[in-house]
Amino acid sequence: MSAFSFINSLVKPVLKMYTGKDEWIDIFNSIFGDLKKYWSSKTLIVLGPTASGKDSLLNRLQKKSAVSDHSQTRGVEEVSKYKLSWPIDGNSIEINAAPSLNVGGEIDQRERYWKAACEPCDVIFYLVDAEKFKDDKSACLKRFKDDLKWIVSNSQFFKKDFKLTIILNKIDLIIDDNLSDDENDKNISSTILEITDASKKILSIISSRLVGVFPLSTTDDYLFAVNSVQILKETMGEG
Repeated sequence: MSAFSFINSLVKPVLKMYTGKDEWIDIFNSIFGDLKKYWSSKTLIVLGPTASGKDSLLNRLQKKSAVSDHSQTRGVEEVSKYKLSWPIDGNSIEINAAPSLNVGGEIDQRERYWKAACEPCDVIFYLVDAEKFKDDKSACLKRFKDDLKWIVSNSQFFKKDFKLTIILNKIDLIIDDNLSDDENDKNISSTILEITDASKKILSIISSRLVGVFPLSTTDDYLFAVNSVQILKETMGEG
């Protein structure tokens, strides 16, 4: 199963196989109706190391362009209410999302700002840089584990039912054109499994708060359109 094809290669063909066109539209309307209800009342915070793509993710969720030049976030930045939007079969699905928060990724910013910023949030998106994970796994994993330990240590101050969704961002930068789609999918799936295993071990007593680890690219339009919907839908799920 391709990591890039939640809608185009799985949901859409299966629904069309077992339902008529009208029924398929009804099911999709139901899915996005649930998304709209959920995300319109949830506050999201985006965490992760510097240059992992936090600004770009919030920009893309607002139908803006990904950030081309890195600008280091200092302190806490609030994104006011905005619309989430996706094109589905020629139609635009829009959701009014609750305000979101973006905080700096440096360790000193974590110690100064993350706790207060996380306290009112329903959902935490934590970004892992796929390219850095590939190039320097040891350093990337060390920072990742340190951040998860910080989350566990401070989770007592968060909402009791908060959710943590981990996003492997920049997957477009680790796709090897010399490999087949299946080989690239296998490599990405292996990375996701490694991050998932490490997450569950570190999170320990709050591992139930983990929604999962998902691939994403904020710069590739296709990968963002396909995988962002999966991320939002899975995060919305019960838990």
